[in-house]
Parts: sequence; C-alpha cells; structure tokens
Amino acid sequence: MLTLHQEQFILARTRRQHFGSGNMTEEEKTVVKAFRWWPLSELKSSSEFIVPPSLVRHLEPVLANQIPSQILTIALGDNPDEAQAVTSA
Repeated sequence: MLTLHQEQFILARTRRQHFGSGNMTEEEKTVVKAFRWWPLSELKSSSEFIVPPSLVRHLEPVLANQIPSQILTIALGDNPDEAQAVTSA
C-alpha cells in the first residue's frame, strides 16, 4: 500500500476551550477555514467534510470511556470503515 500522507491524532482531555491558528503553517492556514467544538450529534448529521471520515465512529466509544488498548491506524480516504489496530512499538 502506498501512503502519500500520514497524520497523527492524539486523544487528550482538557478544560481549556480556546484554540487558534498561531502554531499552524501557512499551508495549513489556507486549508483550515475555521475551528469550533462539535457536539457528537452534529458531527453525525453534518454534511461538512470531516477528517478522518470515520471520526464519529471512533469518537463514540472514546466519549464513553472505552479507550482503545492499541494504536489505531485510521485511513484518511473516503471509506469511513477503514481502520485497523496495530500494536504500539
């Protein structure tokens, strides 16, 4: 399989709700149009392009405190069902 791009998403809990574009590259600033917190119900019904496409499917168990025991490799393609667990190194 050819990988053209890879992102890392890290789960972190915080009480802080402010975030901004101060540490983003110029390229990131041209792609990211806005930031906002999304309720899970809105993510489920949104017609917006959400990355990764399977975000909602992976968020539901995490929000219920069912944290994966292994690192997940989540495809950034169009198929929201593509994900595979890999053991951490």
